[in-house]
Amino acid sequence: MILIKIILTGLSLMQYATQSTFWKTDFYWLFIWIIAFHLLWFYVERPVLRGVMLGIIALLSVINTAILPQLPFLLLALLMIDIRTEWSRKGAGTAIGILGILLSLQWTFLTSWPALHTLLVFIGVLTLAWWSAEQSLVIKDRTERQYELKLIQDELEEKATLLHTHMQSMEEVYTLNERNRISRDLHDSVGHTLSTLVIQTAALQKLTEKSDPTASNMLGELHEFTQKGLAEVRSVIHALKPANYTQIAFFERLNNLMKEYENTSPFHIFFNHNDQQWTLNEEQEALLFRAIQEFIGNSSKHSQATEVRIHLHFTDRSVILTMQDNGVGTDDIKPQMGLSGMEERAQLLGGKVTVRSSLHAGFNVRIVIPKGGNGYV
Repeated sequence: MILIKIILTGLSLMQYATQSTFWKTDFYWLFIWIIAFHLLWFYVERPVLRGVMLGIIALLSVINTAILPQLPFLLLALLMIDIRTEWSRKGAGTAIGILGILLSLQWTFLTSWPALHTLLVFIGVLTLAWWSAEQSLVIKDRTERQYELKLIQDELEEKATLLHTHMQSMEEVYTLNERNRISRDLHDSVGHTLSTLVIQTAALQKLTEKSDPTASNMLGELHEFTQKGLAEVRSVIHALKPANYTQIAFFERLNNLMKEYENTSPFHIFFNHNDQQWTLNEEQEALLFRAIQEFIGNSSKHSQATEVRIHLHFTDRSVILTMQDNGVGTDDIKPQMGLSGMEERAQLLGGKVTVRSSLHAGFNVRIVIPKGGNGYV
């Protein structure tokens, strides 16, 4: 469409340049036409102002046709393209119809009608311009639809990737859960039974050592065999139980918690953490989990936040939990039950809670728990 406009503009220049009065009158009219179209194409962005510019150009075309003898049909074709591009088919048809009526009236009362061949050329050029504008809009609409489909496809692929990753994570957690369950069952059943046999055979060997040496020797061999069996069972239990099971399970619980809140809350949660350098005990895990749950809950209910950022960082000597939202904040922090309970649990583990907030600056909570907190294993 840009190429068509350039061609029409160039042909318009030739149309005017062929007139004997070009450097006297026509040149100034062509200059005004070009300036008006230039403003419309490159500088006017607001729809209302573009409509005003189209009206000015339409008025310019009527004045031009009334004053000058030649018909500016090429420039009128440019005007038709812009009107059709800016407005609907019905609106553009109405505008062109009104413009045609005005031209007909002024040809009837002010000047003479153009020659028949000029009118035929005029109608042909306008028809070609209308068809070009229609084709341009079809191509534009098709391109936009293809772009929208591409965005939808990319979004679906991203969701499929996330779903695949989540399924892999869930499969891994399920496998670890099963391995942990089997190792626990082996320890509670077979391990316990073999441990009892080891103790009983050792006691029976001592009891029959003098009264029945043969039975005592057999019991000694059975004792050693049972000990070996127990050692093998313990080795299998140790191999079955994943070393990082507790770590994976803890982060999986956190991810599930955040997903539940994201599904029911108007904000997005950004969670990141570094590699866990040491094992959290149950009390430390409980504190971190409850602290995150409390913070997200408060952000959902009171802060009017659109995003929550949570960072869990392990150092050699401590774990640092930082939580921040972009909510309304407050200049008057009043410790409630949740915040007070968080501080009390942190103090029991040798940790510290720092809370900062100000009006329109969100809420920030920082918890530091030492590695050697109470109950650490």
